[in-house]
Order: sequence, then C-alpha cells, then structure tokens
Amino acid sequence: MGSLTAPKIAILGLGAVGQMLLYRLKATGAEPLALPRYQNSLPEQLHFIDRCDEGHEYAPIAALPEQLDALIVCTKAHQVVEAITPYWDSLRPDCVIVLCHNGLGPHLELQPKLAPNQSLLLATTSRGALRHDKYRVEQTGTGAQDIGLWCGPALNPELEAKLAQLFEVSEFAPNIEESVWAKLVVNCAINPLTAIHNCRNGELADTRYRETLLSLVSEVSQVAQMQGFNLRFKDCYARVLTVIHLTAENYSSMHQDVHLKRGSEIDAITGYVCRMGAELGVDTPVNQEIWDKVRRLERLGF
Repeated sequence: MGSLTAPKIAILGLGAVGQMLLYRLKATGAEPLALPRYQNSLPEQLHFIDRCDEGHEYAPIAALPEQLDALIVCTKAHQVVEAITPYWDSLRPDCVIVLCHNGLGPHLELQPKLAPNQSLLLATTSRGALRHDKYRVEQTGTGAQDIGLWCGPALNPELEAKLAQLFEVSEFAPNIEESVWAKLVVNCAINPLTAIHNCRNGELADTRYRETLLSLVSEVSQVAQMQGFNLRFKDCYARVLTVIHLTAENYSSMHQDVHLKRGSEIDAITGYVCRMGAELGVDTPVNQEIWDKVRRLERLGF
C-alpha cells in the first residue's frame, strides 16, 4: 500500500450515498477524492446538509487511479461493473475495492477479475440521504452501517482503521455477507412493494400488506439459512417492521427509481434471492411474482 498514515480512498458514483461518503471523507481529514463516471468531469462544487441542518460546500478532487489504496463504488448494483471497468487496468493490483449498494451480485462478477493480492469488501448503509438536486444532498436519517472483508487478504491496519472511521463503525463485520443478507431481507420486503403500490414505506404497516410481507420475509430467510446465515424468520420480520416504522415518511430508493423511470436494483435484490433460491432448491414464488411486477413497471411506468 502507498502511505501508511494517510491512505488514499476515492469514491466512484456520486449519487446520494456516494456524496454522503465523500463528505465523510472530508470530515475525517482525508482528501475528498472521486472518480468521474463515463469520462465525465467532476462537479466544481458539492453541497451537503448534515443532520443539524448545517450546509457544507466543498469541491471534490479528481483521483489518480494508480495512486489509490481503496476505491469505494457507490453506483447502483447494475452499474457497478460498467462503472469500474474503464479504471480497472489503471488501479494498483493491491487496490482494495469496496462495494456499497443495495442487493448482491456484482461481487460475484468482480471476484474473477481480482489480482492475487487484491481484497474485495462489502459495505451497507441504512442512513437516509435525499438528493434535492444532482449535487445537493441532505442526510435525512441515521441508521446502521457495516463494512467487512468478503474475499482477499486482510487489510493493512491503517487502511482498515480509516475505512472503519469512514463508515463510523468500531470494527469490521466478522461476517459481512450475513450483514448484507440481513439488509437484503428488509429491501426485499419494503422496496418492491412501495414501488408497486406507489406508496411511502409507512403505508406497508397497513394490515392489507401483512400476508405478503410475511411470505416475502419467510422466503428470503429460508434462502439465507440454506447458505448458513443465522437469519431467523422471527428476527427478520421484526427488523422489517422496525424499518417500516422508522422510515415511515420515506419513499424507498426503488420507488424513486421506478417512478423516475430509472433502472432499479430489483435484479440485485429480489432477483438475486430468486436465483439463489433456485440454485439451493428453495421455492420463492411470492418473491418471483414481485420481481416480475417490478420489471413490468420498469418497462411501462406507473
């Protein structure tokens, strides 16, 4: 790795989460390094509104891929491989890759491309962030974050400590894939239903959604358990109800993607569960039905 005391970390993907992490980089004393997507230039200025309603304006700095110790990819799941490909050959063979998106799947696509000494990490965040416009983001809620090693060698302690500081965790998750699956259960239950029914998260607390929520959570927890993850149905369902309550006024990211006619992460969320279920011999008929409905909505709109 390059500098042991000041690892160079960059963000690829300046959506709401990407901008929130980029601001966190600056707040932790690191340079707000970013890589543009599709050979575009970086914006001259970003505006971040924190939980205290204080505005912070700052300029992102263009990163040099060959100098990076870690690259955090914050695009939508289906954009990950396309976004990172133009930079792949320029990255150092020991550059750590961190994937921060909803769902799963891109980690399996990237694994064969990794160099022998390259590590791949997964990260999750449940902190609400709202884009008022393209480069103006407000943090609208708090929530758990996790980051951990999925494959590859252990990280240099200085880099691991900096990434833990960036994600505001005391230590790396010992089983990050299980942590991602715990969030995946919530996403499978809430995101597609809010897109299909054109509603805020809180409306799913209505009794008319109870049977569907129970079925969705049951199927996902069964698939997770077949992979050896300790995600019991009762705990998963309680977590879903808690998130519905805590984010009652929010529109899910999938609702926004479908409503704005952008590609959603349905294939990396519900689709991933259905594919894994098929491989493991676990039936997922309700998730399959939901997956089909969202894909039709993406084609046709509300």
